[in-house]
Amino acid sequence: MKVVSKVSLVILLLLTACDWSQSARRDHPRGGLEEILSTTQPKQTNFGYIKKIDSNLQNLVADYLSGRDSAQSARAYGIRINNKKEVLVDIYTNDSATAASMQLTKLGMTVLAINESHNIVEGALPIDLVIQAAQLDIVKAIMPVMGSGTNQIKP
Repeated sequence: MKVVSKVSLVILLLLTACDWSQSARRDHPRGGLEEILSTTQPKQTNFGYIKKIDSNLQNLVADYLSGRDSAQSARAYGIRINNKKEVLVDIYTNDSATAASMQLTKLGMTVLAINESHNIVEGALPIDLVIQAAQLDIVKAIMPVMGSGTNQIKP
């Protein structure tokens, strides 16, 4: 009799844990950046620029737009974010990294390094400007910097 009740208890605990993890997943807009933007910008129909943004960074931006704690989300995705809600990113460009750095600085990014030979601009990009940066024609991809250090030359 005791064995049956212990087994029943274990099954009940497992079912409860599974139900909790499923509901937590439903609350998270994983991959939902385009969905969020389509509700906040209903007149815009082309969200192709989102593909320029790394998937973890997309999730972080989606969390930010949904009002979630940016620091906690950044830790969950392995992304470095500072107190000003700036993300350390490498931005790969279609053309001159120097020209791109000027556009990105004007947008509001703090440029920390430029690698002209690989067309990369590294810097601190405010999380609320990630989408606008991706919309720039000169931007090819936006990737969060993992690990430490910067790329080559300081501007």
